[in-house]
Amino acid sequence: MVVKSERTGERPETVEIAGTDVWLRRGIAEGERDEQGGEGGSVKVKVFTYEELHFTDPTGELTVDGAKADFDTVWTAHEADGMSMEEQIASLQQQVADSQAALLELGDIVGGE
Repeated sequence: MVVKSERTGERPETVEIAGTDVWLRRGIAEGERDEQGGEGGSVKVKVFTYEELHFTDPTGELTVDGAKADFDTVWTAHEADGMSMEEQIASLQQQVADSQAALLELGDIVGGE
């Protein structure tokens, strides 16, 4: 399942593998946030926000290079991991609606409207 994540410190890797655990991250954006500092003040902290997908690879055959080379395919293959049936159906319905809207827009472009 895809979750919105946030991390302070160093920029996270796009692909991270530890044993059979795999983390994919996309849309990594750098920003700043105010945090409580010493003596009641605040300090600016560098923060990275991104979408993160975690799954396990029971075979242990997926490599960082392999996941980076085929990132979108690997992401799509595991995007629904951990989702309930209702969540999967809602996601598919949204994908169909998005595809239909894109086709209508293409039709308008091709038709000259």
